[in-house]
Amino acid sequence: MRKGYLSLIILAASCLARPVFAQEEDPNAVLDASRAAIAELGGFTASFDMRGDGSDMIKSTMPSMNGQLVFGEHPEYGKSVRMYGSARDKAEGETYAIDLLRSKEVLVWVDMKERTINEYPADTTARGVPTAAKLMMFDILLDEDPYGRRLDQAESIAIEAQEQVGGELCDVVRIDYAKPARAAGRSRNVQANYTSARYFISTNDHLPRRIDHITDGGMIKFQMITELTNLVSVKPSDEQIRVNRLEGFTLVSRLKPEEPSEPKQPAGDIPITKPGEKPDTPIGQRLPRAPGFEFTDAEGVKINNASQIGRVTVLYFHGSWCLPCRDTSPLVSSIAESFASQDVDVFAVAVRERDPDAVRSEFRSAGYSARLVLDADEVASRFRVRLYPTIVVVNKGGEIVFEDHLKKDFDGQQLVDATINAVKLAIAG
Repeated sequence: MRKGYLSLIILAASCLARPVFAQEEDPNAVLDASRAAIAELGGFTASFDMRGDGSDMIKSTMPSMNGQLVFGEHPEYGKSVRMYGSARDKAEGETYAIDLLRSKEVLVWVDMKERTINEYPADTTARGVPTAAKLMMFDILLDEDPYGRRLDQAESIAIEAQEQVGGELCDVVRIDYAKPARAAGRSRNVQANYTSARYFISTNDHLPRRIDHITDGGMIKFQMITELTNLVSVKPSDEQIRVNRLEGFTLVSRLKPEEPSEPKQPAGDIPITKPGEKPDTPIGQRLPRAPGFEFTDAEGVKINNASQIGRVTVLYFHGSWCLPCRDTSPLVSSIAESFASQDVDVFAVAVRERDPDAVRSEFRSAGYSARLVLDADEVASRFRVRLYPTIVVVNKGGEIVFEDHLKKDFDGQQLVDATINAVKLAIAG
């Protein structure tokens, strides 16, 4: 009997001694790590399951889908998400086949009943667009900032307890949004009406595995859930990313024919200067100008576009919540030291800081040479910074000559080396 008790005690102790995964406490750090992982992703395939949850009465009216999801580069439409499988418009409704694709500009779907292949502008509120297309939650992968939708309406963002999704341990980030005024009515975009979102992000590869859209109307509360399992990171083939062009089906296109125009540099496509190279600026094409900006550094000096004319400006966008920034910040300080006697200003632009005084104290204790800038979220927004850390170099004429961030095969030292090279070229003119 005593041996039995002893065995139970040993078993209980061994269970308690098992290692526990450390949970990230900062939701922004989780989202930033995921942004970086998505930016480096060539594509993936996965099984998906979309379902509704709520009261029995509500669940009976909610749509569902399941099948395969493919994310990658389409030969015609660029970065795209394809979903194919089966769907129901309500719990007891008829099951029908789906095959649809969404890119930034185009929405394509196969209509089995009408025997048509439909090409529309990527507007899910358009008349005739199937329910499945309106509920493609993972089309966030197409956005420049996958988690940026409606962030301007966010009332809170928090970390919840980790959960398993298809065998993947996930950090869970919850964002609660301001409820729209009743007079404003509901949007025709069904994805714009939810009041909270939960993102389940793998602690392994930092890719999203599940998205919940929660609608809390007081008396009525429900959520739409889309879950990915069996995710394989791989660049999909053209056949995998295309919808099936079935024989005998008619193409119905509402896309406007492209009008010939002079080639121009896409907005935000900033030339990257690598060590030993000069900026590649085609003849007759100007470098992009820096957006209008204005801020005050920690010493009270006001800085704007006009004050920096005739000087090279280095903007290091970072945050105390950003884990990679902790290794990069000391390296950036060396940039300021290297060019201290020249017409170069290096600003450490701190973004999304909850306690500016703590950041200021930590910055001084570390003895960094860059000039600290606090409360700078607007500056980061104007430069469209999405990944941290990011470094931007603006030349003496107010043009952006360099912009880059950490990547899988591009570490902090390489980023700083490339920045130093860009600064030298900017000084030389």
